[in-house]
This record gives sequence, structure tokens and C-alpha cells, in this order.
Amino acid sequence: MARPTKTSKKLPPIMDVKSADLSESADLAKESRLLKKFRNCPSILNTYGSDVTEEDEGEKLFNVFLEYAQRGTIEDCIKTPRNFELFEQHVRKYTLSVLKGLKYIHDKGFVHCDIKRANIFLVSNDPKDTGFGSYVAKIGDFRLAKRATKNNVVKRSEQIHGTGLYMSPKVSIQNILEPSVDIWALGCSVLQMLTGK
Repeated sequence: MARPTKTSKKLPPIMDVKSADLSESADLAKESRLLKKFRNCPSILNTYGSDVTEEDEGEKLFNVFLEYAQRGTIEDCIKTPRNFELFEQHVRKYTLSVLKGLKYIHDKGFVHCDIKRANIFLVSNDPKDTGFGSYVAKIGDFRLAKRATKNNVVKRSEQIHGTGLYMSPKVSIQNILEPSVDIWALGCSVLQMLTGK
């Protein structure tokens, strides 16, 4: 979490900062570019830009400024000490929001490639209400996102990345990368939201 030292009408008072060593920041820079491209979608985590900073030791960091997700991720909620299940009404609401985000991404010609509960963030609609109904689910972490190709087949030389538990057979067996693989992964996430596991 970061608080800007110079206030601006463009920046919120609180935001998340995602950082990487400048020499290893290609994935984060790609994510920043995609988030800018998707910034008009209310179901995708917002970005407020990026910057390079120099630490005291001379290390340079690439930083991306992101919308603050007050409740963290769906995974954070499920992995609480009491390992609770979300109510069905909240799961429906969050699923609909993620589906809207995926439609936006797919319409722009991209596949997220890593939809999972750790990449679904909960952002508050109403800071005074701390119940799960006041949160909106938003898609984040676009480091593995890829542009969908014409024939949707990933070359054998290209390694497909993602989280195995959420990977559809089309990806893991056939190397086919198409929007439906994100829907499969969301289905796995919905099951986890409903069961709390």
C-alpha cells in the first residue's frame, strides 16, 4: 500500500504498488501496458501509471501504481483461519463481474492465461460497509496474458505459463490458447469460492 506524497486529483489517497528490479521488469512493464489498455473496464483492476525509482543502495525499481483492493483477493478470503465459504449471492455477483472483465479482455483480442482466485481482487464500493456485498470483483495480474492468435494454437516452442490446477485440457494437452481457457479457469475458481477449498 502506498500513499502519494503529492496529492493529485488523478491519484487516489491509497493505492497498491507492484515493483520489480528494473533489469527484470519486462513482465511488469507488459502488465502495466495491458492495464492501461483495459482501463475503461470497471471489472479490471485500475492502474494509475508507472515510474522508476532508485533505492538508497542504487537499485532501480520499476513500479506500477494500482487500485487498492481493500479485501485482498478471493484467495485471501478463502484462506482465512476459519476457511469460510462465500455466500452464493456473493459468488454470483463476483462471477458476473469477472465474466464482464473477461468479455472485455477477449473482445480486445487477449487471453488472461492465469485466472484464479489469487488474481481476482475485491475492491470496495462503499468504504463504510465491510460486508462482502459491498465489494466488486476485479481481474488483476496480467503478466501472463497473451494476444490470441488467428488459429488460437500456441507454438510448441512457446511455453505456456499459468497455474496447473486452473489449466484447461485445451491448454495443457493441445496447446490451444483461446478465450474459453479463461472461462474454464473461472469455473474452477467458482467451485473453490462455493466450497471454501
